This record gives sequence, C-alpha cells and structure tokens, in this order.
Amino acid sequence: MKDQSLSEYLPDFLGYLKTELNRSPKTIAAYSHDLHRLFTFLESAGINPRTKKITAQNLRDFLTSLFSSGPHDRRRKISALKMFFAFLKKQNHIPIDPTLDLESPAIPQYLPVYLSEPNLQRLLDNPDRTTAMGCCDYLLINLFAHLGLRVSELVGINLSDLDFSAHTILITGKGNKQRLLPLLPDLLEVIYEYLNIRPTSDTPALLLNDSGHRLTPWTAWDRIKKQCAAIGLPKNISPHKLRHTCATLWHGKNISILDIQALLGHSCIATTQIYTHTDTQKLYNALEKLNPSTHWSQVA
Repeated sequence: MKDQSLSEYLPDFLGYLKTELNRSPKTIAAYSHDLHRLFTFLESAGINPRTKKITAQNLRDFLTSLFSSGPHDRRRKISALKMFFAFLKKQNHIPIDPTLDLESPAIPQYLPVYLSEPNLQRLLDNPDRTTAMGCCDYLLINLFAHLGLRVSELVGINLSDLDFSAHTILITGKGNKQRLLPLLPDLLEVIYEYLNIRPTSDTPALLLNDSGHRLTPWTAWDRIKKQCAAIGLPKNISPHKLRHTCATLWHGKNISILDIQALLGHSCIATTQIYTHTDTQKLYNALEKLNPSTHWSQVA
C-alpha cells in the first residue's frame, strides 16, 4: 500500500466517476473543484497531504474553513470527500476511510416557487411569433409548460430526438438517463410552427440562437427573463421555476405523484414530493367542509 499524495489519485478518481458511475461532466467538474480546494487547504495549513496522514479532523477543519458556503454547497463538498476517500479505500490506497463520521448538513425544505396558471398563460401569449426568435421563445416556454424540462434537457434536444409519427420526444437528463415523453397535439403544432421559420443550420439542435448555433442554458434563461419582464413578472423567474410551475399544475389536476416523477425524470420520489403542497384555496375549501359551526348548526 503506497503512501502517495492525495492529488496523485485524482485523475483515476475522476475517470472512475465518468466510466463506472456515469456521472455528468458538470458533477465531475464540481467534484474536481472541491477536491482541489481540499488539496490547497492542506498545503496552506501545513498538513501532510499523503493518504495515510489524513485524519477526520483534517477534513472537519477543511469544512470549517468554508464558512461562507451554504448548506447545499457544503453538502456537495462532503459528498465529494466521501466518494473520493471511499474510492481510495476500495482501491486499497488507505487502510481507514476518514470520512465515515462526517455528517452532511440538513437542507431546509422550501415550497417551490411557481407561476399561477393565469400568469403562465400571459407568458405564453407574449412572444412575437412573426419572427424566428419570437417563435423560438414561444416554443421554449411551451416546452417548459407542457413537459416540465430542466433547462439543460431543453437546450440539449436535437431534431433527431423528435418522432413525429409516434408523437414522442426523447429527453436526455441527468447522468445521461433518457426518458420518452409524449407530445400532445397543441405542443406538436407549436413545434411545427417553429420548424417552418427555424433558420437553416447544420447544427442538430432543435432550438437555435441568433447565430444559428445551439441555444445555451444561459441564453435560454436570459430569454425567459426578458419575456417575464415584458409582462411585468418578477425578474427572478427562472427556467427552473417554470419547471416547478408545470409540476405544480400537474399535481393540481390530480396527476399521480408517480406519473409526475416519471415525467420530470426524478430518480427519487422524495424529490417529487415537494409538489404535493396544497394551494390555499384547496385548504380553504377543505376547512369549510369541516367547519364545526356549520356542522353543529346542521345537527341542531
């Protein structure tokens, strides 16, 4: 069992994440960044970076140094540490995993922010559909509203992912997991409308920017913000909030939580359960039915 510097094992670990665990490039880049921060901390603190010298206290000190990190960021960094040292233990590079006693911070659960159905309709009505960019924006909003896609999934759609004969679209989600979603007639009509005005391009992407290249997540976000601002909606409406809107409306129309999980591409049902929040009007109606004074007056 060699006692090498931690950083020497990083390339093998990143390769393991990619080939064996099929983690996304974004996740691999984030873990690489987190581990480089650990290496930098150990060096600046004068701690021997060799594998057998690293203790749980060293890792706690590193996490303590990240005083400005929020719970989501700290949780990801702890996940990176746990996976890295578990990999080293699995490969027999270390005798004991120093991360076994590390606990991830609790993540506060917030209800998702979403648009009301009337505001969503206002947003759908706003784009100028006489221009290619307006049609692109119209399709962009419709894909969010009908399918509840992640922005990365939406901009990743290729023309070849559309099956017009079967009325389906193939979506590639996190970890390159794919799901086949149905295309309802209304959405198909919007897609056809956009394709008739879509600029000619060798790019396989469905949605194109002004230069005829694939739309980026940041451009999609900017386009959504501009459309929201044009009708007086808050500037903080993001593509993900449109995803929340879609899921919330699905739940409000009594689509089962398991179907919503499948449509959204959630690997864990717990992630989907945030959409089981009930709107205020439903609570009011429920309480009205159970109003004790009403019940007593009827009994009397």
